[in-house]
Amino acid sequence: MKKNAISLILLLITIVLTMLSCSSPALNKLKDIVINEVVSSNSKSLTDAELDSPDWIEFYNPTDSKIDLVGYTLKIVKGANTNSFTFGEYEAMAGSYNVFCASTNPQQSSKYVNIGFNLPKDGFSLFLFNANQILVSQVVVPFLPVDVSFARIDLGDYKFCASPTPAEKNTGNFYSTIDEITNSKNQEIIISEATRKWVEIFNTTDNTINLSRYYLSDNKNNPTKWQMPDYSLKPKEFVLISLGVDDDECDYTTSFKIGKDESCLYLSAVNGIEQSPEYFDLIDVSVGVNDAFETEYYLFPTKGEKNGGATLQSKEKSDMPISNYVIVNEIQLKNATTLIDEDGDRPAWLELYNNSEKEIE
Repeated sequence: MKKNAISLILLLITIVLTMLSCSSPALNKLKDIVINEVVSSNSKSLTDAELDSPDWIEFYNPTDSKIDLVGYTLKIVKGANTNSFTFGEYEAMAGSYNVFCASTNPQQSSKYVNIGFNLPKDGFSLFLFNANQILVSQVVVPFLPVDVSFARIDLGDYKFCASPTPAEKNTGNFYSTIDEITNSKNQEIIISEATRKWVEIFNTTDNTINLSRYYLSDNKNNPTKWQMPDYSLKPKEFVLISLGVDDDECDYTTSFKIGKDESCLYLSAVNGIEQSPEYFDLIDVSVGVNDAFETEYYLFPTKGEKNGGATLQSKEKSDMPISNYVIVNEIQLKNATTLIDEDGDRPAWLELYNNSEKEIE
């Protein structure tokens, strides 16, 4: 009796594990090409020398072997309209991410296969059949803003991604709705600190982010004035950018300077989503954010390092009440010709004045 009970328990465990392996994408290893990422309104997420900025579709080969796509058919269905493309000689290597352009441009790309037609902008269904006309992958693609992708995540679901990764594994932040991207308060790239001569850009995420999708400008009406370089900024790292002046400590230089009458710097990303660019009033001291992402004014800039040190609560100037016993009488932050300390250096200095008639400790 005991032996039969044990056998029954083992049988139940086997059935449960079998059901899980059939129903869970994580446990059921994929055996064919999958549609991995789609961009139907491309501007900057992918560029090509011949096709310019085509829409694109990415396939992923999750297997341990290369897959020959000869005879595979891709179908795009929008209402009663269907466009099809049948692949010729093309091998998707094991574990590879393969990008295919979708453009009516007659030019022949030297890098990508072009399926010959554009993707519908307001949503469509995408189907991939193998050479035996067996459906191997499908996805319903919704409306996508400019440079936002519909990307496959590890469990097989698809979500919106504001940072497409053509020919690479899908990474970054994923969102269930477009509104989540618009309303997201967690900016991936932020202005960490800035002066009139330089700006410090910080990657707040745990993922490497390519800066080429971001822009700096001194003009709110022209937020894409200067495109950031094609540079991969690692997690929690800084990059220094000079604001149109020569600075050997900076990695890059913008095409514009901050004029004397200008007081704002704008950071924005072109992804077709309306969002307020980050901006800071620029004064002689640096302005940046603390650990709570609150704006602070730093008396001593920390160029390329974590922000800290003495700060001001406001950039506004105010007169010190004459009734105070001790007042700040004079201050010099940049000392080149006045006070010299015992080591021969010229430090910044502060002068206090006793406005009372008694000694104050």
